[in-house]
Amino acid sequence: MQDIRCTDDLLVENGDFMVGEASEDIIERLAYASVGEFKMSPQSGFGLVNMINAPGGTDSLMVPIMEDLKRNGVSYKKIEIDSNGINITLNE
Repeated sequence: MQDIRCTDDLLVENGDFMVGEASEDIIERLAYASVGEFKMSPQSGFGLVNMINAPGGTDSLMVPIMEDLKRNGVSYKKIEIDSNGINITLNE
């Protein structure tokens, strides 16, 4: 997905915002954000910090992550959640 690139800050190239493959940037922003943090898309954000200790364990994480990625146009092959963390394999 092409979008304005940002990590901790907006990336600038030749005096303009850098545009490029931004799926990983979007996933990172969604992971940290809780529902309601984005004014233009209040349903976005899966707030991993809040979900880690939620009842239902890792099974309760899968559906919100899948829905949020789809809603935000991120195309992925698979999502794996295990004791090492969450691994999202993106489509190429």
